Amino acid sequence: MNYTGSGYEGAMKDDKMAGEGQYEFPSGTKYIGAFKDGTFHGNGTLHFKNGSTFSAVWENGIPQADTESGGNYKFKDGLDYSEGEWEYCDGYDRRFYTETLKGLKPAGRSQKVDKEPAPTILKGGMTVEMVSTTQKSASSSATPIRNSSGMLMVKNTSGL
Repeated sequence: MNYTGSGYEGAMKDDKMAGEGQYEFPSGTKYIGAFKDGTFHGNGTLHFKNGSTFSAVWENGIPQADTESGGNYKFKDGLDYSEGEWEYCDGYDRRFYTETLKGLKPAGRSQKVDKEPAPTILKGGMTVEMVSTTQKSASSSATPIRNSSGMLMVKNTSGL
């Protein structure tokens, strides 16, 4: 499977993934669980690069909604997603998940993002996950810079 950028460790039967094993996609997402005839089959969990997981009973590569669990998505902070009884940031309660766990902050110190501590945003700038300084065009008004913590930021120099 090296030619696809993916990898597999586990049992094989008739040159197909079978039994228990671990399959890694080129994106870094990993499936750990049962296989049959080269597909996810039985209990298994997808582990995403962002730290979240999806566990389900699989049949021929498809998670089965009619099983008791119906599949379970868990965010990296441990919050379980539940379509029927979702209590996080709904129409009546707009708190962040960390606020439901740790309580609200005093007036004037409310959270703006669901991350503690909140990322520093420079005046006239915004935080970014990744910036390629080699692909910046001459007409771009965004200039990549680093803040005092070493975080890569993009400063808007267009005056907007």
